[in-house]
Amino acid sequence: MNISTENSGDFFVMLTTPSGGYTPLELCTSIADNTSEFAKFNTKELADSGALGSVLGSEFGYEVFQIGCGE
Repeated sequence: MNISTENSGDFFVMLTTPSGGYTPLELCTSIADNTSEFAKFNTKELADSGALGSVLGSEFGYEVFQIGCGE
């Protein structure tokens, strides 16, 4: 997986949790401060790759959404 520190784009990921709920994929902004922000991607393919690179995404599934498309 190609990891980038750029956090922009119109695509985002909701990860399925073990209990069947959802949580957003987040980008760690500081390990020292334990902070993160909503992860955004420039393409659906990058969002898919990011989701599959996470434990929740690869084990329990995920959905990719495009901001402003109502999907």
